[in-house]
Amino acid sequence: MPEDRDRVAPEHARPIRRRAQHAVPGRAARFVATYGWRAYAVPLLALITLVALIGVIDNPAPSDAQAGASDATTSGTSSSEAASSAAPGTSEADGSPAASGADTASPPPPPTPTTAAPTPEYAQAGDDNLNVVPGTSPVIGSGGQLVTFDVEIEGGIGLDGTAFAAEVVRVLSDPRSWIATGQLQLQRVESGPADLHIALVSPEHVEGYCPGYQTNGYTSCRYGDRAVINLARWSVGVDDYNGFLAEYREYVINHEVGHYFGHAHVGCPGPGAKAPVMMQQTLDVGQCVINAWPYPNGPADDPNNPA
Repeated sequence: MPEDRDRVAPEHARPIRRRAQHAVPGRAARFVATYGWRAYAVPLLALITLVALIGVIDNPAPSDAQAGASDATTSGTSSSEAASSAAPGTSEADGSPAASGADTASPPPPPTPTTAAPTPEYAQAGDDNLNVVPGTSPVIGSGGQLVTFDVEIEGGIGLDGTAFAAEVVRVLSDPRSWIATGQLQLQRVESGPADLHIALVSPEHVEGYCPGYQTNGYTSCRYGDRAVINLARWSVGVDDYNGFLAEYREYVINHEVGHYFGHAHVGCPGPGAKAPVMMQQTLDVGQCVINAWPYPNGPADDPNNPA
């Protein structure tokens, strides 16, 4: 019935409801009543913004320099891989740390004088093809028979033939070498027939150029008109020449070329004497001291028995 909705209840029946109607709401309640859902959204948005600002402060964006360093590291790795694939089989490596990955704050300690140098690497086998290294020389020596020679290098061994050829010419031009007596002249040629071939060959193929000599991939040899220098010995030398690799290279050139000129092996003449260049110093110098030259004291020396 409609009139029931307008009927007023007795005063004692709704004391609590009357007090609620006359209660004064607090500020928070008035704020909620006024703004509705925005009353909750605004504080929540402020809290999210504060958290985001704290994250930015703790993790600042990288600077231009840092970004550049990151790019350089990525490109350096790529360049290193390309160089490794194009480089010869030698990354010669080193245990040096890659520049892009080195810890500049804590670099590795420098080697001490007692630290052994890393053993140079060399190819065990090339492609078994000898190639004449381009280049010539003036006539070496002051008189006597002229002997022409060329310099060969096996392909695929990863060494610069030009540097090897230059060392051969330097050694044979030395006044302590075979030209000392004035009875021999030498000249390097690059085309046409040559009397002597001086070749740098990988250990795996030395025996093939000196069949039956039992080089075992270790020693050098001379066969016919070819003096064969073993790449392994050229690269690391031998124990008796430890620390004197340049001198060993001089010795092995003079020794094998000496065989071409008809000189045979000889022994040590006595304790403390210079080892004759035709002594097998690659194997042992005995009681002698190392010596790389046929005429270490001038042309008066006997190449088979230097003083």
